[in-house]
Amino acid sequence: MSTLNPALLVSVHCYQGDAHQVRMNMAYYEHHQAPVVIVSPEDSPVGDMGPHWCRSAGQKGYTGISTWKRQKVQMQLLFDMPGNFNWFLMNDADSFCLTPKIPEHLFPDDNTLYSNLVNDFRRPGETSFGVTWPIDYHVGYPLFAAQPPYLVHRHALKRIIAAVDNVPDEQITPNIDWLMVCAPHRAGVKLAGLPGASCETITDNGRAVMRECIIKRGATFIHAIKNKEGLQAVRTAYASRLETYPQER
Repeated sequence: MSTLNPALLVSVHCYQGDAHQVRMNMAYYEHHQAPVVIVSPEDSPVGDMGPHWCRSAGQKGYTGISTWKRQKVQMQLLFDMPGNFNWFLMNDADSFCLTPKIPEHLFPDDNTLYSNLVNDFRRPGETSFGVTWPIDYHVGYPLFAAQPPYLVHRHALKRIIAAVDNVPDEQITPNIDWLMVCAPHRAGVKLAGLPGASCETITDNGRAVMRECIIKRGATFIHAIKNKEGLQAVRTAYASRLETYPQER
């Protein structure tokens, strides 16, 4: 059990097509000094991740209700891992936390799902990108997406899992980052933003946005790093941040 982050399990959710990203970002999963489990779909299993556990559940897919089912069974799987884990840091293959120690102020709240909260550009009855969104679009729910990483206590995670099947089918945004808003909301689990940043880092502009979030805002929970150029941009930005704020080391 980690003394740096006691009772923490780090999970990385991926498939064969992005296993290379897991390997590329592995140092940021390992530096928490906590057990790591690689979780992938049954029809796209990922293995051979050194000393780390590899488990499979659900079916592969990027969007759709089948991916909600996969998210549910993969979250359930975390409770089957050997160890008395109270906290779960759930990553996608392109997300991680820059700091080895998770900020202590997040741990006292066992009824909150922490994530990168991203505003939804769609608004009920309004037109954007040439589309007029239905007046009942996401009625009753917060209008944002919950993107990885996710940090959650076991009590809250159990409630979220129990609520997944009660989330109505969604045809406009049947994505996991929408499910991770709806299920907590229905379960009575609070949603809160991490000190992080979520944007693409494939383009020069995307990397510039990410660098600014890290250097100026101190973002440490990062999404989405899909290639070496994006990873290098994050590393240099974080090094620059620590030169200015050495107390954050």
